[in-house]
Amino acid sequence: DAGSGAFTAPVAGPYQLEATVELSGVSAANDRFALNIVAGDRTYVYEPGRLQPNADGRVSLHYSVLAPLQAGQTARAVVTVGGGQKSVGVLAGPAEAPRSTFSGFFAG
Repeated sequence: DAGSGAFTAPVAGPYQLEATVELSGVSAANDRFALNIVAGDRTYVYEPGRLQPNADGRVSLHYSVLAPLQAGQTARAVVTVGGGQKSVGVLAGPAEAPRSTFSGFFAG
């Protein structure tokens, strides 16, 4: 669902879920990053630790999992950043060249 950012499983089975997030406004003070995939009643955690932003203050994260879902269950990506005194942004980009994406497909 492009409006909510959630993926809904149409049938029961294993799903390949992938999240790519490009963050902006990241500073050297931001010392904790996590990109989690919440799928059904499970949370898959990716915590790469401290990341160095590029010259534009950007950091990219990517995570993929194979997760079992029942028909109608949803999955979504959740990103958190710790440290520093300011907020960071998630870059979306234009439809023809998205910078942050979340997708899933049946892998059964």
